[in-house]
Amino acid sequence: MQNISWEIHDNIGQLLSVAKMQLNIVQMNLPEKEKNQIIETGEIVSKSLQELRGLAKSLSPDTIKNKGLLASIKLEIDRFNRLNVINATFSTSNKYYNLSNEKEIILFRILQEFCNNTLKYAKAKNLEITFNYAKNYLEINAKDDGVGFDYNNKNNHTGIGLANIKSRAALIKADIDLIAKVNTGTKLYIRCPK
Repeated sequence: MQNISWEIHDNIGQLLSVAKMQLNIVQMNLPEKEKNQIIETGEIVSKSLQELRGLAKSLSPDTIKNKGLLASIKLEIDRFNRLNVINATFSTSNKYYNLSNEKEIILFRILQEFCNNTLKYAKAKNLEITFNYAKNYLEINAKDDGVGFDYNNKNNHTGIGLANIKSRAALIKADIDLIAKVNTGTKLYIRCPK
């Protein structure tokens, strides 16, 4: 993940920065009508660059280590809302505590997988994540209002996403439950010991 983060930031990010600079140079010598089109294109490139940097940060384990799980989830939710493809919300109990770096990184990756599946497949309008910090465990609920799927149909388990979620949860001894039905959305429940 760290290498992918670096590649996005250093290579693709730099290419987009150069493209933006070249657009600025080109626009100086153009008539007003064409200049406006270049300005609009430059704004799209700038927005793409901003989103790529946000994505690079979300892939970096160092970001999660430095910012913590709560702030990292908030950044991801903000990124989804900026993309305007889903209404994403995040809430947490008033009391909270930090888990180990390993647990926070793994929980973030599990939620990232769930959210990415929601964006790719669910056709959902809403995504909601809630954290409840109990005395001895963190309880996480994530749900979407998308098309769902038949969880009992083993053909729906052929991708690596569900396997990744389960194997990551096992690494930190977290209980996990995925509830999915056709036309009723998908819910993910995680209970991670403190």
